[in-house]
Amino acid sequence: MIIVLTGMALAGLALLAVTVLTVAQPYRRITAPTSAISGAQGAPAPTPTPAPPGGDRSAAARAAAPQASLGIAVFDTQQGAMLTAVDADRAFDTQSVVKLLIAIDAVERDGLQQGADIGRMLSVSDDQIANRLWGQNGGSAIIRRMIGRIGLTATTLPERADYWGDTSMSAADLVKVYRYLMSRPYSGALLDAMDRATRLAADGTDQFFGIPDAVPGHRSQVKQGWAGPSLHSTGLVDDRYIVVVLTRGAQRGQVTAVAKAIIPA
Repeated sequence: MIIVLTGMALAGLALLAVTVLTVAQPYRRITAPTSAISGAQGAPAPTPTPAPPGGDRSAAARAAAPQASLGIAVFDTQQGAMLTAVDADRAFDTQSVVKLLIAIDAVERDGLQQGADIGRMLSVSDDQIANRLWGQNGGSAIIRRMIGRIGLTATTLPERADYWGDTSMSAADLVKVYRYLMSRPYSGALLDAMDRATRLAADGTDQFFGIPDAVPGHRSQVKQGWAGPSLHSTGLVDDRYIVVVLTRGAQRGQVTAVAKAIIPA
């Protein structure tokens, strides 16, 4: 028997065949070869840029004083690591914080012959003693010696030779200063004086802002600085953390809030 298929019947059979093939084929995800993605040479993917240390604490510090210029560093002396850094290479006029360099230089030149005066210069931030030691030991030459000896890279001499407070430094350089001090055999004498910092400085200023106000239950050996728009709080907390908070345009309470945000104690 001869079966004659019309054109319509043939079209129907073709459609049926396509349908059967489509159903029968399982779903397959087509993935390009690895070489096609990474390149024929197998080049490694680019290394991501590491985040700055202490990201969350850094953000909290900025939020505590949003209108101010900040230079912040927190260094863990046990781990040998920078925990937090915010514009740590930005230079600020140091004001009385530079008395750390005046003290270190004086002790390394003459020992502790003037230990009582040096201790008072640090604990009550006595400007008269700083003036005398500055003139006696060469003024700006003190800063030159400390730059070379400690390896400071963002510290500059005051433009006005008699104004030691105009010496500019960065938070990162101050971390170097504290690490240097902690390595010296006379460190105990200077740190003890800083441990005895009085609430009222020799000029009547309340020194307890920033670090000492932020962690009242912890040991803090501090050297503060203040003048005009500058308020600085620096020191060693719990014999472990070097903390540097340099500010321009912040209020006292904000400096304390910044310190609370970054101190891991």
